[in-house]
Amino acid sequence: MSRAIICSKTCSRRGDLLETLEDKAEVAQIQKNILECINAKIANLSLMSASEEDTSGELKALQDVVPKLNSQLLTITQVYCLLLPMFFAIIELDS
Repeated sequence: MSRAIICSKTCSRRGDLLETLEDKAEVAQIQKNILECINAKIANLSLMSASEEDTSGELKALQDVVPKLNSQLLTITQVYCLLLPMFFAIIELDS
């Protein structure tokens, strides 16, 4: 993705292609950051699983999202739609 952006910047006809590539690079970075946060949370919940708190529902919700985030570059809307139900499930578990 980075190489495509650099190549596009050197071309005389930048236009929409450059903007599209830059947008996708930004979303890819967001997706990567979310995936790293989720993996860290999974590790923490796995350590806490032996404690008194019941974290199995939250852990499963997080684990279900990881393969989808790893499988392909999503649009920002797809990322939002993927994560929103998970957050509602976690909030419901905390209630």
